[in-house]
Amino acid sequence: MTVNPWRVLRGAWPMTQGWADLPAGERGRLYPKLSVILLDRRLGQAALRSTLAHDLAHWILDHDTCYDRRSGHRLEREAEAFAARWLVDIEQYVRALRWSSNDHEVADELWIDLPLLAAWRECMDEEERAYVDQHRNSEHEWGVA
Repeated sequence: MTVNPWRVLRGAWPMTQGWADLPAGERGRLYPKLSVILLDRRLGQAALRSTLAHDLAHWILDHDTCYDRRSGHRLEREAEAFAARWLVDIEQYVRALRWSSNDHEVADELWIDLPLLAAWRECMDEEERAYVDQHRNSEHEWGVA
């Protein structure tokens, strides 16, 4: 089961969300001291969902927005892995892989963006990888026994 980041936001008082035309390449911006997440209004639904989950993860993990390059990369990976765990259900992932090996199609099916798909694959443990390998080519492709 996946988490709905919009519901998390509603329950994350005093955190609020606003819209902005952010600079190219920037999809969201977290202001933890103001309890505000700005999302780029030009994003599609999958990117909005992924970006909101990512920025909420930063907030929940208590990441400060003022970090250096070394810690910044680690914190970004942590937030992306947290968001991936929220948004990707392993069963849905396996079903998506049964009909497509194209990353764009798999991400679309999971309603996430490509960076979050990459984060999901990176944060899977050995047991999850074995499960995916075992079930992705299963004959139960369409939920029919």
